[in-house]
Amino acid sequence: RRVGEAKQDREKFLVKRNSAVKIQSWWKMVQCRQSYSAVVNIVVILQSHFRRCLQQNRFRQMKNAAMAMQKMFRRKLQSKKEREKFLAMKRSAVILQTRWRARQARIKFNQDIQRVVMVQAAIRGFLARMKVKRFLREKLETAQSTLIQKHVRGWLERKKFRKMQISARVIQAWWRNVSQGRESKKQFLALKAGAVVVQSVWRGLVARRNYHEQVRSVIRCQAVVRGWVARRKVRDIRRLVTMMQNRVRNNMLARKDREQFQMMKKSSIVVQSWWRGVVQRK
Repeated sequence: RRVGEAKQDREKFLVKRNSAVKIQSWWKMVQCRQSYSAVVNIVVILQSHFRRCLQQNRFRQMKNAAMAMQKMFRRKLQSKKEREKFLAMKRSAVILQTRWRARQARIKFNQDIQRVVMVQAAIRGFLARMKVKRFLREKLETAQSTLIQKHVRGWLERKKFRKMQISARVIQAWWRNVSQGRESKKQFLALKAGAVVVQSVWRGLVARRNYHEQVRSVIRCQAVVRGWVARRKVRDIRRLVTMMQNRVRNNMLARKDREQFQMMKKSSIVVQSWWRGVVQRK
């Protein structure tokens, strides 16, 4: 009876122990799964946050680059409008200057013509009066008066010729000044047009140089930022890979330890059962 009861007790004990071992293994498996799912969720959340940060940084960079390009384009349009406005004002000023100078020249020419006409009228009036006097003298005087009139007429004609010569010289000098002023004006306009062309070419060259320098600086900044983002991404990936490797290694070590513990437990159970059997048999 005692042997049978001992066997029954031993079988019940073995059944309970196997049940406890199964429950323990199942519970440990559930805990491992929960820890693994928690780790996976944490990794997924970290990856989503990291990707969101990368996308936000990239969007900010693209936005800043677009704003910089828009500023450059607006500055270029504004400089172009200002240059067109300046050229229009310059053309208007040139037209006003030409018209003012032409008006001044016409006024001066009219004044010179009026002076010449006044001189001519005075000379003609004087000559007419002299003719009247000569006509009266011809009636009163003799042949000597005719000789005197002849000399007087010669003197008057010479005087008239000198006055006409002086007037012609004045008109020639005025005409030479006018022609010289026109030539100097043409030379000035030619020099002015050349200076405007040179200024436009130089400003275009300076604007292109500034634009290329800005583009090169933007490209350098983008390269530096992209390199920094790539290095940071590589560091984060390496850190995540290292963490995953450590967790996998720890899980493998824990599994090996658990298997060794189960083997030792099974061997100790076998030894205990053998020893109990030996004790029961004694």
